[in-house]
Amino acid sequence: MKIALQRITINSPVDKVWKVLSDDFVAVSIWMAAIKISEEITKGTKVSGAPVIGRKSIIWAVEEGRSFLEETITAYDEKNKSLTVKSVLKNNSNFSPMISYTSIITVKKIDENTSEVIWDGSAELQLLGYPMYFLVKKWLAAWFYRGIEELQHFMDTGKPHPRKIAFLKKWGMSVK
Repeated sequence: MKIALQRITINSPVDKVWKVLSDDFVAVSIWMAAIKISEEITKGTKVSGAPVIGRKSIIWAVEEGRSFLEETITAYDEKNKSLTVKSVLKNNSNFSPMISYTSIITVKKIDENTSEVIWDGSAELQLLGYPMYFLVKKWLAAWFYRGIEELQHFMDTGKPHPRKIAFLKKWGMSVK
């Protein structure tokens, strides 16, 4: 079910932005505020051309063994600077209206020093999630936008977004 389409302009060359999203796929915890720790998934089948199978992203909770996203690259197109990622929330003891969500992330060249990132998201809802569709859509659209806004800040400044810094301090982690 279609959820969100977000776009943002980034003042960095397309290859530099693509490197962060593809080659550095596992290192999302460096710039995305909601991700505390990200680790490479090493079991499974890697999609042709992809740098990794996927990543395990620890979110929200601090303690080990809590909720995390299992994010698997399901399609990878180096030439067109596009990757598709399926995200499944694991170890979640609370109700989630979603079974999973899929992000198609594309980087387009505007000019030599400017890129556009397009984040196209859809969700697979549980039966009880359908009455909550509009809330899920609003939440996921905001999540996607915050993510690309944090990417934009990281690419433009070389530093994490202030939201990321605030989370690091909250978690008692050092700011790099």
